[in-house]
Amino acid sequence: MLDILDAGCGPAFFSILLSKAGHRVVGLDGSDGMLRHASENTRQHGVAPLLLQGDCHNLPFTDGSFDLVVSR
Repeated sequence: MLDILDAGCGPAFFSILLSKAGHRVVGLDGSDGMLRHASENTRQHGVAPLLLQGDCHNLPFTDGSFDLVVSR
């Protein structure tokens, strides 16, 4: 199991796939609207990644917090 950051998660496409694969996922996006859409999508797919609003250019995490970072 990996700790994964989905930077700029949008509607949570990667967050959903990676959560279904058994990883701990944080989806980060700057848009409230996208996060609402992501929340609905993750609920419909039966997964619960942590979804946070934030700036991908100023990450609110310490170095080394994740094993993998994805961005699409």
